[in-house]
Amino acid sequence: MTLSRQLCCPAAKQSFEDKCVPKQSLGTRGVWLSILLLATQNRYGQRRFEYVIVGLLAGVGLSLAFSGWIYLANRVPIFDRISVERNLAAAAIIGLLAFIPVLSFFREPANLLISSLISWSILTATYWTLGLFFYALREWYSTFEVFMLGAVLYLIAATVSWIGRCIWKARSAHFERPHHRAS
Repeated sequence: MTLSRQLCCPAAKQSFEDKCVPKQSLGTRGVWLSILLLATQNRYGQRRFEYVIVGLLAGVGLSLAFSGWIYLANRVPIFDRISVERNLAAAAIIGLLAFIPVLSFFREPANLLISSLISWSILTATYWTLGLFFYALREWYSTFEVFMLGAVLYLIAATVSWIGRCIWKARSAHFERPHHRAS
């Protein structure tokens, strides 16, 4: 019996896939992610605070990618020859990781905004911490500017999501109304 089965269904009386694995996973069914998601379920199987978990995981990923980028740019001289490619690859990785909350909660604007601001706050805290060691970071952008850059982009994404949701609800309400003929 695997670790996730033991933690989730110790008696193993019920089917693991039916009762213990979340119906909508975040793309991977890793053991730790499943345990983390199961820890946030209430007794009816509904997940609580999933947006916080996604925000924390995306924020940690953003922080690791950004820290690795700064480390490679400043401490590994072999990458100086290919600095443009290094910077493009790092920006692409950070962009993909920053897009995770948007893809996860595009139909839920409030959760999208909370999740993305959590992840961007973690990245901003990492930026501030790295700014203590790498002084040139503070010359490019202040910590507040970095936070506002992400916050504004995520606010735009949440607004587009909200407008799309309003349009979707209006269209579905229009089609649900019965059409009566005038007699």
